[in-house]
Amino acid sequence: MRNAFACPIRLVRGLYQRFRIEPRSVPAALTAFENGVRQNFSAADAADIPR
Repeated sequence: MRNAFACPIRLVRGLYQRFRIEPRSVPAALTAFENGVRQNFSAADAADIPR
């Protein structure tokens, strides 16, 4: 059986990568995104997202 949480983590990881390379994004936006990930995912998953 597939891990039901693997797909959302992959989706959020893709969003994170997109925010990182977006030239119009300000650093505060990336920081807010990272804080949201830490608040809504377990510590292990949150550490795995920005790789």
